[in-house]
Amino acid sequence: MAYLDPWNEKAQYVLLSMNKRRVLTSNSYFNNPKFSDITIHFSGHEVKAHKVNLASHSGYFRKMFESESLDGSAKDIYLYEDDMEAVFGMLAYFYGCLYHGQGSRGEPSISAYTTGVGRISGKTHREHLKYLLKLHGVADKYGVSALMRVIKDEFEKGAQQLQARYTPFGNERCADELVSIFAQLATLLYHSLGGATDELRRVLAEAVHERTLELVDNEKYRRMVRDVPEFSVDLLELATSAMKNLGLQVTKTAVAQNASSRPQPVLRKVYYNN
Repeated sequence: MAYLDPWNEKAQYVLLSMNKRRVLTSNSYFNNPKFSDITIHFSGHEVKAHKVNLASHSGYFRKMFESESLDGSAKDIYLYEDDMEAVFGMLAYFYGCLYHGQGSRGEPSISAYTTGVGRISGKTHREHLKYLLKLHGVADKYGVSALMRVIKDEFEKGAQQLQARYTPFGNERCADELVSIFAQLATLLYHSLGGATDELRRVLAEAVHERTLELVDNEKYRRMVRDVPEFSVDLLELATSAMKNLGLQVTKTAVAQNASSRPQPVLRKVYYNN
């Protein structure tokens, strides 16, 4: 059997897919004191974990455990200023689970996450998408690039489901609700999250761009583009690109029509007298 370097980012996908054969990636060991050698403290909560599992998924934790400044016998790690559910979700991912949040300040529980990546819970689209953005911020901070890719795909699916839910508009109230969701996501994504968010910004901008003609006269939409100027720039770039593509298509069509309408040259025989 080929050796898989646990520190190699590409190998993490393979290792995670082998979770049935790797004891520590089994969800039964998530937040389980059995074999635990480290406790993660955050926002008044704690999760029993395993150093080897943290280090194999997170560059941040790997460097921490390799650092000479960290006592090798340390049994506790304290994480500050991070969203509670996002940290819980990241730690759950280390054990082959994708936690979807519960939209409350209560204690995260084993029943609140689903086994296996990619399954969507029954949470509302608004809260689910907001949670994914917070989870992405935590994953970026702690160097969990594999989870960031999963979140990008989940966010894209969630945005599509959101579009489908509000298509077509039944009344102004539906439009207001959709814009309200877009505005909350844009504010969180552009004002609160740092790090590598370009792909998520693109997904959100494309979702809003698809509905711009329907929303442009909505007062909440106008307020959103004023309050989040960077988002407005991304929307403008998409609109400009769409107009250029449309102009190119119109030009090609006009050229083709013009060419087909031109009179065809008449070939005549010419006789020369010797």
